Amino acid sequence: MKSHQRKPRVALSNDEADRLTLRNQQESIFLRLPGELRHRIYEYAFSEQCILVGRSLSSRLQLAVEPYGFSPQDQYKIPRYNFTRLLAIAMTCRQVYAEAALLVFQLNDFRFHHVETIEQFLDSVPAASRAAITALRLALYPPATERNLFKLEDCDVGRFRALRKIIVEMREWPKGVRNDAVVRGAFQQLHLQVLAHCAVARDVEVVFE
Repeated sequence: MKSHQRKPRVALSNDEADRLTLRNQQESIFLRLPGELRHRIYEYAFSEQCILVGRSLSSRLQLAVEPYGFSPQDQYKIPRYNFTRLLAIAMTCRQVYAEAALLVFQLNDFRFHHVETIEQFLDSVPAASRAAITALRLALYPPATERNLFKLEDCDVGRFRALRKIIVEMREWPKGVRNDAVVRGAFQQLHLQVLAHCAVARDVEVVFE
């Protein structure tokens, strides 16, 4: 009885990869489009999503894609899917990867619930990908506690070289904080003070929502 086991994949040589790239450029309708139009298609395909960065029970990083358009009340109904599925689109071929791989990081917000996850993410993600990220979302747990917040000072957030915006999600804060304007304002000021000591560039916008 014949075995139906898959044969292991063999990596292409550089010459074979070059020939395949040339053939794709000549035969692919998509790759024959003007570069500006391809870029607009990439933006449509990769943007308007949030990347939730978490950890498994074995402390391995887990990245999930959360499409926008859902309210906080629907957080358990959000159709999340694995980040590798999104990244796989950019790995269609060598040219698409060169043009689009970093856009996956540049065009999406990355949400963190734990300071420790930020540290692990910084140490695990390739420097080029990390340097392409422009927006972070902080939904820290335990929510808005000073002790947890000051842990941020130990994170070298400045390693996100292209960072332009930090969104602090107040919906994770206790109701007593969110519903009291004075207390909420004090916590917002505390966030700003801590982030100012996290090697965050001065032109990074901090938004509370």
